Amino acid sequence: MGVAIFLAKGNTWPFGNIYTWLFTYLPGFNLFRDPVKFYFLIALGYSVLIGQIKNIRVMFLVSLIVLVFNWPVIFGKMTGTFSIPRFENEYLESNEVINGDQEWSRVLWIPRRYPMGSSDYLHPLSEAVDLGRLRAFVTGTVGKYETVNYLREASYSGQLLNILGIKYLVFPAMDPMRDDMKIENQLYHATFSGQLTNLPWIKSGGNFGQVQLFETNKKQDLFFIPDNTLYVVGSDDIYNTGLDLRKNAVIFAEEQPNAPNNNYQIVLNRKTNLDLLATSIPKSNFIFPAQKLNNSPNESGWWKRDTADFLWWRDFLQTKYGLDNQDFDYSGGVAISEGSHELTVPVNEGFLMARVMTSSRSGELNLYQNNQKIGTIDTLIRNPIVKTTKLTGYKSNPDRYFNYSQAEFGWYKVGPVSRGEISIVTSGDINVVNALAIVPSDKISELPIDTVKNSIIQSATVEYIRLNATHYKLKVSGLQKPSLLVFSQSFDPLWKLNGKQPVKTYSLINGFNIDKDGEYDLYYEPQKYVKYGLLLSGITTLLILYFWMRK
Repeated sequence: MGVAIFLAKGNTWPFGNIYTWLFTYLPGFNLFRDPVKFYFLIALGYSVLIGQIKNIRVMFLVSLIVLVFNWPVIFGKMTGTFSIPRFENEYLESNEVINGDQEWSRVLWIPRRYPMGSSDYLHPLSEAVDLGRLRAFVTGTVGKYETVNYLREASYSGQLLNILGIKYLVFPAMDPMRDDMKIENQLYHATFSGQLTNLPWIKSGGNFGQVQLFETNKKQDLFFIPDNTLYVVGSDDIYNTGLDLRKNAVIFAEEQPNAPNNNYQIVLNRKTNLDLLATSIPKSNFIFPAQKLNNSPNESGWWKRDTADFLWWRDFLQTKYGLDNQDFDYSGGVAISEGSHELTVPVNEGFLMARVMTSSRSGELNLYQNNQKIGTIDTLIRNPIVKTTKLTGYKSNPDRYFNYSQAEFGWYKVGPVSRGEISIVTSGDINVVNALAIVPSDKISELPIDTVKNSIIQSATVEYIRLNATHYKLKVSGLQKPSLLVFSQSFDPLWKLNGKQPVKTYSLINGFNIDKDGEYDLYYEPQKYVKYGLLLSGITTLLILYFWMRK
């Protein structure tokens, strides 16, 4: 039961990376997309414990007393499955509008789905709170408490919702049985409603009593083909440049070790050619010092933050050091030293490279092996870029503006090392190491990639048939160049298009490289094991019946 309780919390702290690893690499674990599905194991454990109670009459009497004195149950003041739904007519009317739309689109509930909200394969729903945990939306969040303010604060949020196929947004009424009805909460609810109405990507809105239904200007279909595929070396603050995300699929080179395809158009977002060349380094050559550290400083004085802690980490940099950074970390986390500390890291033989953060509050990294200095990295930015962030106010609270110095991650050549250990010695207020890499020599082979490509307006069309939730048949026509087919379903490497894995696109969804017109088969690979499970279950059932009838 303890294992079930641990898994039911999903990828939240502590040790959330264990659930993420199991979800990615353990076959069949993807069936538990929602960790609350492990509740059944907890319930099973309690049922066994309850079964050990010998005096069942006492158990029944105690349950009866609890029920009698549980006034919320008797007077219909519960908020669970068996409660009386509030605002029933209003939600039914809004559902009729959505269900009357015969084109595929998604529905976004802000902040969460109300129990009266409907969902089916034609209009699947998403929750704003859940989107707020995804990297693309986290970077648009200001602060770490109001986790859905990315809808109004991020200028590109409408574009992200567009590529996700979201056409409708539902803003539920405040429920006195579920919500804290303090005056300030009611004021915020009313203000946020007005802010949604005035967003430039909202086409229209309608009120159904206290329930609001918004419609966006445009949305993409479940499958679409952008004009270009951008391989961005740098952070996702490129979204703030006004980039048209419908026409430009974006793959972030530093989100995870992933060499570019020859058909991608390379964009250096405040990065150097060395950063580009480093994307060709095999994943097996990477060393992530954060993997050996804890979330709190150990005896070396170093500590870490994992990829999943990006919102916390960014807020920490902003509030304590006046820095801002949106760089990816190759999914390896970051190792942090505040002040002068030393960290020992094992390495193999070769030429050492390091990806570290430079900032106006950093200083210097010195690297040693066998008491001999290998190299020095100057991590101090003397004339940093200043970035201004706005937090929208409401009513009597004015808008607030925050200025931060821009911090940057980048690759640096260090020097040759032999198999053994190296020491990283820091000076300055804060120094951060993301990754080390061992390459054969300081001459990293040039990537055979054309960094300048002409943009071609695609006129390709995608027709698809949904056979079931895990299987689609597609037909692509009018393709003018090798492109990326975007499938706006949560990224999962186990989706396969004609047997090929997707690449993570927009940090959110699946993209498949295609180079010609034709028919394609899209399949969720774990589903193929279901038929074997059904076959085994059928055989087991027949054997049980056979032996039972022989008795």
